[in-house]
Amino acid sequence: DLLTPRATSELRRASVVVGDGAVLEQVADLLRSGTRVIRAESGEEEARGRDAIRQARLGLAVAVVFRADPGLHTLAALLEELAGDAVDVLRVPGVVSG
Repeated sequence: DLLTPRATSELRRASVVVGDGAVLEQVADLLRSGTRVIRAESGEEEARGRDAIRQARLGLAVAVVFRADPGLHTLAALLEELAGDAVDVLRVPGVVSG
């Protein structure tokens, strides 16, 4: 109930969701049945980001979820760089949980 309506909508729309375990647990109840979940352990963010872009290039709706921390801007920038012009990357803020 603390997520923005847009973030909730995008998570429900996604057919693939990528993120770390803690964040995925927080949004698990919003995912449709059959949504592919790709867990990224600490230090695997770049590899999972690459995987997310590959999935998006296949035409799948992909959501990458992560905590709001200093790495946020780095990962978002990496996703945008990897996507290039082939994939639209949309930044949708949720709400920072405590």
